[in-house]
Amino acid sequence: MRSIKLSAMLLVFFLNQFLFAQNNLEIDNVNRAELENTRQEHLASLLESENLPQENEIIEEKKVSPGKAILFSAIIPGAGEAYAKSWKKAILFFAAEVTGIAVNITYNNKGDDKQEVMKDYAHTHWNEEKYWTYLYYSADPDDQWRGAIDKDNPETWLTPTEIEQHMDELRTIETNDHSHTLPSTKTQQYYEMIGKYVGQFGYGWDDADFDDDLYGYDIDKITPNNINYVNIRKKSEEFYDTATKASQFVLLNHLISAIDAGFSAKVKNRKIDVALKGDIHMVKYNMMEFVGLAVNF
Repeated sequence: MRSIKLSAMLLVFFLNQFLFAQNNLEIDNVNRAELENTRQEHLASLLESENLPQENEIIEEKKVSPGKAILFSAIIPGAGEAYAKSWKKAILFFAAEVTGIAVNITYNNKGDDKQEVMKDYAHTHWNEEKYWTYLYYSADPDDQWRGAIDKDNPETWLTPTEIEQHMDELRTIETNDHSHTLPSTKTQQYYEMIGKYVGQFGYGWDDADFDDDLYGYDIDKITPNNINYVNIRKKSEEFYDTATKASQFVLLNHLISAIDAGFSAKVKNRKIDVALKGDIHMVKYNMMEFVGLAVNF
């Protein structure tokens, strides 16, 4: 009797479970389309309100190559950063590149212009015939191939023809009495020497006297025209020095940008992309909202 009663209870229990499951299945079938539509609308609303990327946008985002980033920035500073989508640094490095090149060109041009001013000044105020005449005058004013020289009368100075004919003898005087020789052509060294070595070449300036005691390290023993020339040449060198520093800056900018581009690419590849995810599920016959984070490494 007891066993029959227990069997009847179990039968009622399983019958209830079966009916309950059937009821859930019917509810699920009825509400499936409505649930999906509601879920999609809710997800769209969440993503739009938070201004976040869609999940597939994060998944499909491709990694960048550090090697390419380095190469791009080595060629054009900022290009590697742009490739890695580090826009602010890309603009910064590219702007530095443009600035450095502009400064280099500008100051090279200023140096060239000042060089021309320097050469014109030398051609106007420094006389090569006077220089060779001074060497000859100071060595042997009674030499047989030249009569008396009046240091104050240019008409008695050595002529270009005489200088050419007796250049070997003049060079001998020059090398015996001085540590430097005047270049035979007007090279950069030529223009450097006539301003720098005052004790030797200073006598070629038009405001110098053959009897002056000239010495380049004493302000009282260098002629005003020689000083002006040195200052012009110094200004030219300052312009060229600035241009050189600008070119060095450009090279350094290439190097730093290339290194930074490699790091920027690695940082981007390691970046954590975060997106808000929303979903709706049926829990005990009620639609429940679930919100969380999607994290991709």
